[in-house]
Amino acid sequence: MKRIIITADDFGYSKERNMGIVECFLSGTVTTISLLVNGIHCDDAIQLAAKHNIPLERIGLHLNLSEGTPLSLPENVASLLNKEGFFRGKAGFCNAVKARLIKYNEVKLEIQAQIDKYHMITGRLPLHVDGHQHVHVTDIREIFSEVLKEYGINCTRQCGELNIDEYLYIDDARRKFYLEKSEESKIAKTVFRNNGIWCPDYFVGLSTSGADLTIERLKAAITKAYNSNTGDATKQFVSEIMVHPGYCTKQDGGCGCGPDDFSQIQDREHEMDILKSDKLKMTFSELGISLISYCDIQVS
Repeated sequence: MKRIIITADDFGYSKERNMGIVECFLSGTVTTISLLVNGIHCDDAIQLAAKHNIPLERIGLHLNLSEGTPLSLPENVASLLNKEGFFRGKAGFCNAVKARLIKYNEVKLEIQAQIDKYHMITGRLPLHVDGHQHVHVTDIREIFSEVLKEYGINCTRQCGELNIDEYLYIDDARRKFYLEKSEESKIAKTVFRNNGIWCPDYFVGLSTSGADLTIERLKAAITKAYNSNTGDATKQFVSEIMVHPGYCTKQDGGCGCGPDDFSQIQDREHEMDILKSDKLKMTFSELGISLISYCDIQVS
């Protein structure tokens, strides 16, 4: 039996996305949700989850260090911000980390602030924390692991997808970013596990994002991941599939600086339609997939 976690990112980004994520969860395919606590509709997300009886243990924290505004006082996390007082953006954050412009003590402050807000609005700590735009697998992975250990959080995501260079339908800019994240994840996976933090064995989601998501591609990526297993045949390996469903965001969304382009196009609804489809559920059944969540993982 193949055990797979399907995580919907960006809960709290907009009311439209919140509703789409909830619908996918209620349909039975999405098993885990990642919450943006600096999303402008974070409170709506938590209220919607309560209304539909979504257990809080199925909702993790989507750590955001790259988009919108911080929860910390700007003067306390100045190295994370651009001249306008917003996070530096996906490429900007990565470049600043490489250039050693990011101060790790400020990274720690903002991670703590976001975990603390999650605790404040839910009454509990998240069972898992992953990174918006994969910030957690960059060179901040050590400080990220340190903070998680301090809070007793022992699950995260690794975003290294196998053979990402083979997917020729992905444009060059995205392929370069995906290859970089996959390489960083190889290091991060070791760092996480050395710190007692569990992460899934395999990951799918870079090659199947937005309009690139099809059931055939998803099936191929899952099959490739499990066929690559040459380790302990008795071990039950776990994969994570990252998805971004939701209705198109209008003008009211984002993390403090308005919604991005991706949230306002049909790609999100395309993902949502596939995730809610009977064909996908039949495919999972044919592949012998058992859908689980992070809360089903027993970490020793």
